[in-house]
Order: sequence, then structure tokens, then C-alpha cells
Amino acid sequence: MALDPTIPEKVTNPFDPDRCQGNTNFQGRDIGQCEFKAVPGTSYCKYHAHPIRGANSEEQRNYQLSRYRARVNSFADNPQVKSLREEIGILRLLLETTLNQCADASDLERRSHSISELVLRIEKLVKTCHQLETSTGRLLDRSQLLIVAEKIVTIVATHVKDPNTSERIADAVATLVLTHEPINAIAERA
Repeated sequence: MALDPTIPEKVTNPFDPDRCQGNTNFQGRDIGQCEFKAVPGTSYCKYHAHPIRGANSEEQRNYQLSRYRARVNSFADNPQVKSLREEIGILRLLLETTLNQCADASDLERRSHSISELVLRIEKLVKTCHQLETSTGRLLDRSQLLIVAEKIVTIVATHVKDPNTSERIADAVATLVLTHEPINAIAERA
């Protein structure tokens, strides 16, 4: 009978230098160092190779911090802005993490209360952030945005001599301002 290729090879010598450096736990008890061989080029077998499972606590913490920092930065438009954007990013990250932990519909149902709470907190924080940005003048309302768009179109028209091209640019800017349609979709039509 052939061995299962998905199961790592066990070490025959407990002092084998290729032995996985991960610890094995069974039903909450620490059994000791893993008995499988490490994946070539690493210190861990395929079961312990994942940074969260196989790393020591400091490596694990650093991994998580860098992972979370990258995700929060992707949610926050500008880390220099003094607003609640980073906090919104953190809450969205928590919501994403909670949703990713749901393996099936029953998991989703079990976590529905915490998911609902996070959605409500995000909504409240977004409204507060919007009010804060409006009160500090960091947010343009639609009329201000239309004035800026009109000035942009005027500048473009002075430099672009072809009236058809100027008109297509003006239409694209107006569509962007009025519909919030993605720029790449507008550019494809222009």
C-alpha cells in the first residue's frame, strides 16, 4: 500500500536537523516538538509552515501587525488626514476578518450579532467622519465640485484646440462629477 503523499514524512531520529520546529498540540495539551520533517528550505513542516501556526509569539505578532497595518492603510485614503478614516478602516478590517472566519451559513448565522454590530458601528463612524469633514471644510459638496469641474473644463478647452475632443473631455468630467462613475469606465467611452 502506497503512502499518502499529502502527509509529511516523519523523522526517524529525534535530533534530525530537518525536524520541524513547530510544537504539536492535541486537545489543548502540548505534546512537544513536531515529529515531521520540515519543508525543504524552511524550519517547519507543511502543517506548521503557516506563519500564524508555526511561528513563535514575537514572529506571529510581527506578522499580524504588518498584515493588519497594510490592510488598514488600504482602507484609509490618506494616513496624514486628521479624521476618522483609519478607525473606519480598522472596523472594516474587523468586519472582513469576522466574515472570513465564517466557513458556512451556520457560522454566518452564529456570528450575525457581531457582524450586525460592526456594520452599525461602521455606519455611525462614517456619518461622524462625514460630519467632521464637512464642518472642517475637507469635503466638497456637489455645487463646489461642479464649480471645480467647470474650471477644469475651461482650462482644458484653452489648451485643446479640437472642439470635439474638448466636448468629449467636458462630458467625461461632467459624468464623473454627477454620477461618481469610475474614471476608467468613462475614459473607455471617451
